Amino acid sequence: MIMDAIRIIHEPSDAEPFVVLEKKEGLPSAPLEDGDDCALTRVMTLFPSLADVEGRKKVEHGLVHRLDTDTDGLLLIASTQAFYNHIILAQKEGLFIKKYSARCKRSRCSLEGFPPCPVDVSGLSSGDSFALSSGFRHFGARGSSVRPVTGECSEVIRKKAAPGLYETNVKIISEDDSFVLVDCTISRGFMHQVRCHLSWCGLCIVNDRIYNPIEASGPMEFHATGLQFPLENGKTVCFGKISR
Repeated sequence: MIMDAIRIIHEPSDAEPFVVLEKKEGLPSAPLEDGDDCALTRVMTLFPSLADVEGRKKVEHGLVHRLDTDTDGLLLIASTQAFYNHIILAQKEGLFIKKYSARCKRSRCSLEGFPPCPVDVSGLSSGDSFALSSGFRHFGARGSSVRPVTGECSEVIRKKAAPGLYETNVKIISEDDSFVLVDCTISRGFMHQVRCHLSWCGLCIVNDRIYNPIEASGPMEFHATGLQFPLENGKTVCFGKISR
């Protein structure tokens, strides 16, 4: 039961006090309340000392970041307070890099609330790279999705945006008549950032029920495939493959 839907990639040690795990889609990353079934709760059963770490949310302990329930891939959990404090600072300094891979379809975004996209991807092909940058605001019922916020948005909308800009770096890996495979990296993340940015530019993730709902019929083809971050001794470690 414990190992269903999770796989431990890295166990905590004195030199590297953290857990890296891979979770399957359908399993939440974090609990809403203590004891909820999720990736964190299952890992804490294997490594009880994780409960000693105090995070930004008490119930999340040393969980450094979250994945959407419908996303599979890599998660990082600190096993000591010192490492947690260190990695949160590294995040703020842009040193915690996350990589995602997605299979997309070229499709003009028809959802409400999106400003004009500043990047035209129609002429881009395999090997090309580009970056998308915007603020974000919550959108829809109970803020269950997000929308980019740019200088072209009205003042009313700009005032609704969360502080700061968020950048998604995208590389087109391959393309055929039906699909485009992309890799994306971010160093500062917002809810649904990559999914929303890809839909915004017309590369809609296959089976994304929020940002490509018309064609969604199976598991979302979006995966958290890489993590890169500094240890307390200054050494940089990488899980998966990071290319920027």
